[in-house]
Amino acid sequence: NPWTYGRAKVIKTGSSNSQSLKNGPSLSTTGIKTIDVGTQMIVLNGPITNEDGTWYKVRKENPTTNIDGYMLAEWLDI
Repeated sequence: NPWTYGRAKVIKTGSSNSQSLKNGPSLSTTGIKTIDVGTQMIVLNGPITNEDGTWYKVRKENPTTNIDGYMLAEWLDI
């Protein structure tokens, strides 16, 4: 297993009950998967700060295949 920073929970912002796991640390990048509020994520790297905000590389663990992507810090309770 790779070293990780710890765990984070996806939190609600605005009226959305989910957040987008992004392909890169940018609002304009493709969403890989929609992650429900309350989902536990593993923090792999970050923070990465750019014009769109502060991002973390995170992992959604699945029984068959893990899904890695980026989420804004404001979407996570770290």
